[in-house]
Amino acid sequence: VTPKHNLVGSYFKIDSKSTGTRFTTSIYDVASLTDRQDPETLKSLTYNGVITTNLLLEGQWSQRDQSFVGSGAKFTDLIKGTLLLDRSNGNARFNSPTFCGVCDTETRNNNEYLVKGNYFLNTKAMGSHNFVVGLDRFEEQRYANNHQSGSDFRIFATGARGANGVIYPIITPTSATGGNTFIRWTPIFVGAAESNLRTDSLFVNDKWDMNSHLSFNLGLRFDKNEAVDGSGTLSSDDQGFSPRLGVQYDIKGDGHHRFSAAYANYASRIVEGIASGNNAAGLPATIDFAYKGPSINSGTLDTPLPEAIRLVFAYFNSQQGGTANVAAGNLRPSGGLNIPGYTVYFDGSLQSPTTRELTLGYGAQIGQTGFAKIDLVSRDWSNFYATSITTATRRATTTLGIPVDLQLYRNSDNIERTYRGIQMQGRWNPGRFQTGLNYTWSKLRGNDEGETAGSGPVANVDPKTYYPEFINYDRYLPVGYLGGDQRHRARGWVGYDVPLPEMIGRLNLSLLQNYDSGTPYSAVATVTVTGYTGAPTKASLGYNQTPNGQYYFSDRGQYRNDNISSTNLAVRYSRTLVRGIESFVQGDLLNGFNRGGIVAVNTSVSASGASSNFAAFNPFTATALIECPQGTAGATCKTMGANWQKGVNFGKPVTTGSFQTPRTHRFSVGVRF
Repeated sequence: VTPKHNLVGSYFKIDSKSTGTRFTTSIYDVASLTDRQDPETLKSLTYNGVITTNLLLEGQWSQRDQSFVGSGAKFTDLIKGTLLLDRSNGNARFNSPTFCGVCDTETRNNNEYLVKGNYFLNTKAMGSHNFVVGLDRFEEQRYANNHQSGSDFRIFATGARGANGVIYPIITPTSATGGNTFIRWTPIFVGAAESNLRTDSLFVNDKWDMNSHLSFNLGLRFDKNEAVDGSGTLSSDDQGFSPRLGVQYDIKGDGHHRFSAAYANYASRIVEGIASGNNAAGLPATIDFAYKGPSINSGTLDTPLPEAIRLVFAYFNSQQGGTANVAAGNLRPSGGLNIPGYTVYFDGSLQSPTTRELTLGYGAQIGQTGFAKIDLVSRDWSNFYATSITTATRRATTTLGIPVDLQLYRNSDNIERTYRGIQMQGRWNPGRFQTGLNYTWSKLRGNDEGETAGSGPVANVDPKTYYPEFINYDRYLPVGYLGGDQRHRARGWVGYDVPLPEMIGRLNLSLLQNYDSGTPYSAVATVTVTGYTGAPTKASLGYNQTPNGQYYFSDRGQYRNDNISSTNLAVRYSRTLVRGIESFVQGDLLNGFNRGGIVAVNTSVSASGASSNFAAFNPFTATALIECPQGTAGATCKTMGANWQKGVNFGKPVTTGSFQTPRTHRFSVGVRF
């Protein structure tokens, strides 16, 4: 606008179309694949102004719009639109894609407004100060009719076998403990409406350089959350302060040797998945029905997949009354029974999760072109999202006449999550070479995984406040190594600029070596919490439902996937076309030696909660549990009085996603401006 006032606008668009996509890597057939589109746009407008020689102002607006089109099943009938899952192999999926691709388009949008001022103050006695003060508003909206399959049904089959290129589902009646085959109905009773989550923030920061040796960073942030779901329910209205404090000491005042220390407290916004926990609009119910019909393919494989599905629903509708019959005898024992709007409630106490971080560091300049730095990092999480059901929380009766126990979404400090790490980095760029090494040693421990790949952040089950009479035992949620724990992570690289005349262009060769130590997994299974002598009952405690228990038969994180290493090469050629415009061509070779380490394995474990082949036990007092040898027939396990058994594929790779990325050649060409 003028030399002192700049206005910048930008528009960014992605048209992404994919074929052959899948929701998880654990699928059996091409019928589980789908095509999808993910159009996305980002618009922004930024203002920068010099008001005086020491006062700067900045304003920013941005809007992001994202849609998911066609992601899921292309059919809605019972045969082609019903998703099947193999309970004997980690719920591997087949027959139909997850979700519904022809039902609706999901949108996830957000916008942000930011106003910030920078003021520079230089004093003789107290050094220089760079003050930053700002206001920030972030809003996000979501619209989704979240159909879980094309037909709104899923069949959890006892197992599945393949013969001559044909998949045969193994269907056996639901057992008294909820094992074997069952039918899950996931209808949407109320159409979607848009949710709105807003965070308003005020922040102030002082970058204070007292002298050539000592500098400080003093900051404070105030955040206020207001979360309203698609049904118009206020989920959270909380606020809090987050301090940020740092100090840096330069030994000689010349930048060659610096010590640093910092303390910071970070507060999350209330995430959409939690805030919409009681939202009825667009969310599916989950009602598990027992299957009481005849066995199919339990002996001879004589009933193909489409006919097996037809027979299951024919019996379910004609002999069991179908979905209209929600009497207790028709529901799966300990199965899912969630009706949106009759699942979660809030009492006004929900607050943002927080993380406290402490760091100590030392950095050194090496010559004119190198540096090295080491940091000690400690992070502790608190105020976890948690779900609570006790004898004091609310009960309700759904529109289907089903009495349920409502979950209270609240915060809990009974959950643990800690990170301890040593981070080292170094670079040295002599002449035409660029070299570097980053290495992290760390431990991530606790009993909170915090999120899932399909749902993002989820509410923890706090055994002290979630049906505590049934699940408040040590092996329900033990502390140990979490899924993201990785002891060693290293990246080392060297690059070289090939000398070429400027008129020809620029050529760079680079080599990158990666190393990641294996991530952990555990032997954990669903167990019955009612089948042992002296077990509590829901009737005696006033509950409408009985929870599913889980039991860690191993220590958390006891097993590890492979250590993964890869050698990668890149060749890049670029040339300036005109001033400010550059063309480039780049070729990449990833995992050049084609190493094939295992990054994920099957973790299926069976116990009394999923099969009648295992003896129930008191999870509060059990000490010497009997493991049935892997691969032993169920009848033999029952005779042994065994309590649990690793699945036949436990610890083995079973999908293409179980292995590290194989040798990959990648080529790109483009223009930069």
